[in-house]
Amino acid sequence: MQAQQPLQPVNESSYSATPSCALAQNLYFLFEKRVVDQAICAALRPNNGILCSRETVWCYGENGYGQLGIGSTDAKQEPVTVVFADGALQDDEKMVWVGACSNQNGPCFILTSTGTLYGFGYNGHGTVGINTTNNQYSPVKITGPLDGKKVCKVAAGEYHVLALTDDGQLFGWGYGANGAHGLATTGNVTTPTRVKNLDNEKIVDIEVSTYFSLALTADGDLYSWGLNGNGQLGLDHTTNPTATPTLVQTLKGKKIIQVSAGEGHCLALSNTGEVYSWGVNSNGQLGLGHQNQVNKPTLIFHVTHCVAVHAFRNLSVVRRAGGESFIFGHKLSLWNVSLPQKIPDNPDGVNPVQIFFRHFSLHPKSFFIHPQTTPTQQLLDQLEKSFDQKEGSDITFQVENKLIYAHKAILQLRNPVFKNSLSQDAVDKPMMLEKFKYEVWHAFFKYLYTGTVNVSAEVAIELVRCMNWHQEEQGQLLCAAIVRTGTNIENCSMIFGLASTHNMTELRDFSKGFIFRNFKAVVNTQGYETLSLQDPKLVHSLIKDGSAFPNLYGY
Repeated sequence: MQAQQPLQPVNESSYSATPSCALAQNLYFLFEKRVVDQAICAALRPNNGILCSRETVWCYGENGYGQLGIGSTDAKQEPVTVVFADGALQDDEKMVWVGACSNQNGPCFILTSTGTLYGFGYNGHGTVGINTTNNQYSPVKITGPLDGKKVCKVAAGEYHVLALTDDGQLFGWGYGANGAHGLATTGNVTTPTRVKNLDNEKIVDIEVSTYFSLALTADGDLYSWGLNGNGQLGLDHTTNPTATPTLVQTLKGKKIIQVSAGEGHCLALSNTGEVYSWGVNSNGQLGLGHQNQVNKPTLIFHVTHCVAVHAFRNLSVVRRAGGESFIFGHKLSLWNVSLPQKIPDNPDGVNPVQIFFRHFSLHPKSFFIHPQTTPTQQLLDQLEKSFDQKEGSDITFQVENKLIYAHKAILQLRNPVFKNSLSQDAVDKPMMLEKFKYEVWHAFFKYLYTGTVNVSAEVAIELVRCMNWHQEEQGQLLCAAIVRTGTNIENCSMIFGLASTHNMTELRDFSKGFIFRNFKAVVNTQGYETLSLQDPKLVHSLIKDGSAFPNLYGY
């Protein structure tokens, strides 16, 4: 038995966005040796990493505590095969997942197709889960209370671990100082232990950060526990720590289907495509348009119809049903973005942001290297591609001498107005559309196909009217978010005028406040002059309302 070595504290500088030479060299070997082509899952840390195919597990990098699982503490520059004890794996047992604690010296884990969990590496806090604190230099089966259970998901923090079984039971163990293992104690626990506070809940998903944890129930409720000094548990307070799972009351009834944790913030996705955020916000990673800490889940108005959320360190990404991805927070160590910004499409099919997440995230979340497109996503993609295509369409609209091709069945399914107004009879001639411009109608029909809106603020305010006319409440919210995000000195007067004319109370009040806060600049714009000529009474009323707050708005 090799002597137990004291664990060194985390070197935060090693988690910078610029990779160390060792990491760059290791990544070179991963691709040069074609390991990535064979691997299905990986978890990469600054100075080491673990990957697996269905049959093989590879590790590389520093190995002072046996975290490479090769039976020694020798460092390896190139990926090497993890050594299982003879007879440890059944003949038909395959790898399905590999993961690692966020501390680069922490242990690694392997989950197989039989639901069996293996661990190896540093074990000073009992994090490997085998009822001892001795380091493990080769994979060892984690049994105890997990014996006979089928583990379906594992999540590892700095030195604590959660394991979810296929019957919805949750087990925790490891480092306990922050209560992140959920066992109602701040002491270390060296063997998997049932999280008793969730005995009456069926857990369907788990997520951890460095020092806190989250669990999602079959009913769509979210529980949180662990470190809470920055409101990252979403409990509307900062009592620290919280050592037992506690219901996040703000999300009760929201039917949460996915949750993701960064270094100190969280994202939650509801079954209606809404995204909520809370916790640390120093880099704008909550997507709320400011950088203030938020202690309870708050709706991100600027992105809707989402299908996935991902939080990494102090950065966030959300994905919409149409395939668009939006990013906010600390963006590749270059700048902070406090409102969701669309990630441009890459013609080569490689998203550099995703590559960044995979290799340089503070928390080495496991990722699947060759993910398969889900049937739902395939259907959504095909639906979007079919929009405004003449071939296969059965109804045509004409606006300003331009044609828009569509499908009656889709329009009737997606919109109550079309459901009642479109007949089943074949339509030989294009239907003439007025009231709105072509770009408004085109954006509206595309929304019915994709659930997304991507237009300028000026077009969005007209699109709000179109959405309202067709009873599309969710579409109105999307447009309103675009208007709020795109309001500027030049267009705020026009937006205020249109919102006032069409009784859009929320947008009217928003644009009015924007004008008040920037009054000196706004009064010198062409938009303000035009509004003054078109509707002098409205401008007079605006000035009258603002005159009550001269010190506040400074004009």
